[in-house]
Order: sequence, then structure tokens, then C-alpha cells
Amino acid sequence: MEIAQSIILHCPICDNRGLVIDHYGWLHCSGCCSLSPEAFAAFAEEEQPQTIENNFVEKALVKAVEIGRPYGFSIDDIRGEIRTHDISSVRQVLFHELHTEDGLSFNQIGRTFNKDPSSVRYAVKKVADALAEALKGSDGLKGKSH
Repeated sequence: MEIAQSIILHCPICDNRGLVIDHYGWLHCSGCCSLSPEAFAAFAEEEQPQTIENNFVEKALVKAVEIGRPYGFSIDDIRGEIRTHDISSVRQVLFHELHTEDGLSFNQIGRTFNKDPSSVRYAVKKVADALAEALKGSDGLKGKSH
């Protein structure tokens, strides 16, 4: 990664110091976080009014850290192209929570994480189906006696 400039700020997600901006305008901290130029603008300029765009980007990035960090995944991993079972599962759960709990649209989630909205829709449905199946299976066990 080519570094265009260094700045001294706290990362708004993990509070690490030493943020750098790459030549694409993405902000990277010394921890695991990366912020798009839009998300950085929402955090860096306190006098800037919060827009709907910035609010959903911030919400999505914070939740990505909350869900990905326990499994050792960074925002770069979640936004990336790696399709192993582990990272795909984390992405699917993240997308499901962002859609069902936070009310983000498939398009908003897709834009934030560089995914096609149809891929986001598939991930949300896959998690919803798995949850429904798990609940169905647990209900079936209640009535049985051995």
C-alpha cells in the first residue's frame, strides 16, 4: 500500500493513533481498521452535519469491527474478495444484522462493503433461513420424550 500522507488522529473505531491516508483516500489505522473517504469525513470534521449517508456508513463500520474482531477479521477482510467459509459466515451475519436490526438497505450495505446488493440479499436470506431452521429444529425437540 502506497502511503500518500500521515496524520495524527485517533481511529474513530478502535481508538488507535497514527492514521494514514493511502493514495485512494482510504484511511488506515495502526490497528485493523480502514475507513472510506466518506466515513472519514463524518468522523474528522466535527462541524460537518451528519448526513444519512455518513450515519449508515459509520454504523456499518462500527458493527463490522464488533462482529469481525472476535474472529480475527478486519474491515479490510470483510470488504475484501476472500471467500473462505469463515469470512463468508462473518460477512453474512454482519449483513443480516445491518439489514434486520439497523434497517440498512441492501444497496447501502453493498456500497459500504464493496458487494453487489444481490449478494447482500443472498447473505441476509441465508442467515434468516438458518435461524428459522434452528428455531424449527428446537421446537421439534420439545414435544419428544425418550
